[in-house]
Amino acid sequence: MPIKDTDIPDEEEQALLREMIKEVTRRLRPDLVAETKAEPVPRVGRNDPCPCGSGRKYKRCHGKHADPRQEG
Repeated sequence: MPIKDTDIPDEEEQALLREMIKEVTRRLRPDLVAETKAEPVPRVGRNDPCPCGSGRKYKRCHGKHADPRQEG
């Protein structure tokens, strides 16, 4: 059976279907839907110690790859 353009739901129908699926999932499997909020991660300054615990400055450790202006 060939697929017609009318068989594909538009964006509004897709959004409605997603909400319906979420609601059914919440009711049937509440353990799968976590309604928790992540704690904000404090910003690390370039000259602060690296949070990995190496003792090096962030800009010389994991921040080295985060800043594209930093050269090698």
